[in-house]
Amino acid sequence: MKIRQTQSFILALKKTAKRDRGSIHEALARLEKAEDFMGKRLRYPLDDCRSIRTGSFGQLRIIYQVLPERAKLLLVGERDGYQVYLEAARLLGRSTL
Repeated sequence: MKIRQTQSFILALKKTAKRDRGSIHEALARLEKAEDFMGKRLRYPLDDCRSIRTGSFGQLRIIYQVLPERAKLLLVGERDGYQVYLEAARLLGRSTL
């Protein structure tokens, strides 16, 4: 499957700890090799997105949008307080209410 990284994803990846970048790249390699989409399907307002757990102790989330035959990487960040999900909704211009 084709993967497209957004600017927000690239910036968020640069902010992650170096020890976690290896596991992020491994998860992205698995996603690229997969024939079907990976991760947990998200709910409204991110119902066309999925989340992959990665990082030390699984505290990081890779949020990507499911598009026909490809994935658009939106964000990577800590799940802490659902902030990564709120930020992904903001990037897509969607209300979280």
